[in-house]
Amino acid sequence: MEKKTMTGTIEVTLVGAKGLKHRYFFGKIDPYVVIKYRNQEHISAIAEGQGTSPMWNEKFKFSVDYPISQGDNINDHNYHNNYKLFLKIMDRDTFTSDDYLGEATIYLRELFEIGVKEGKVDLGIQKYRVVLNDRTYHGEIRVGITFTVQESSFFHQMDLQRAGWMDAIYAQEIEVCKLSEENTELKDKLQALQDSWDQETTAHKEKLLGCERHVYNLEQKYQQLVSEKEEAYEGGQVDGKRRFLESPEHPNIMKRTRLGGAQAVIKSRTFQGLVDEKAVEYGFLAFMKCQAQIEHLGGFKDGFDDGQLDVTKAANFQDYTPQNEDVVASDIDGHSCQGR
Repeated sequence: MEKKTMTGTIEVTLVGAKGLKHRYFFGKIDPYVVIKYRNQEHISAIAEGQGTSPMWNEKFKFSVDYPISQGDNINDHNYHNNYKLFLKIMDRDTFTSDDYLGEATIYLRELFEIGVKEGKVDLGIQKYRVVLNDRTYHGEIRVGITFTVQESSFFHQMDLQRAGWMDAIYAQEIEVCKLSEENTELKDKLQALQDSWDQETTAHKEKLLGCERHVYNLEQKYQQLVSEKEEAYEGGQVDGKRRFLESPEHPNIMKRTRLGGAQAVIKSRTFQGLVDEKAVEYGFLAFMKCQAQIEHLGGFKDGFDDGQLDVTKAANFQDYTPQNEDVVASDIDGHSCQGR
């Protein structure tokens, strides 16, 4: 909202100064103050003979328009000067030009802003340092400032501000209604998304449960097939063995096995060693023992090791644990063994 210019008055109370710089070591100074605000200027009375600590106790008034329409741009070179009060302290000389004793600057912008809001503001008596030409400080000056907004201007400004506030409040209410509608719309959209999400989640859960049931059924079927396969394999082994034992080829195969085993024993180093070591009369007995042992061990098969034969064992199988129920051994006069 554009600011409206407000008219007011600043009243400057010039009290006095203290510790001013004396340019000479002899004589007294006669100080006075030149007070300037923008293009307005007031000059105080001369404090004759009061030296470095003069007293004035004077009041001066300046007209103020705030904000300032011209030069209120911060980039304008007059911007800062528009809100400053300058107090230049001079020493009155009779025969020469007046001497410069220093200067004090008071910033007014914040004072104006407070006064516009409250109608009036009083800073009271304050001390301000005096700055010399070389930018050093020497002494102080005491000044009081009061800013008062003109009544008509103040109430006019208040009316404008109130109107602005009403407009702002109305605009805010409209904005609140708009935001409320948008909030309701967003809530509806969010609820719709939530409902859709819940439906999709339920569907996915049902699909997942179906997949789990299918996997479980497949596992059960797999276990059943494995069990059936194992039973069939075991049954096939038993049935195959039974059929082989009952088949007409079994006796012939056993006979050929025994004959082949006997021939292998005769050719073996074990048998030859017995023949050479025990003499011929014991050969037949050794052969019968070996034949009995071969029959007890089930006959020659693939991988049979003739080193398993032991001629020191008895031919009547007392030293062996029966391994084949189909082999029946009998001791015939202690010299021969015969199996079925």
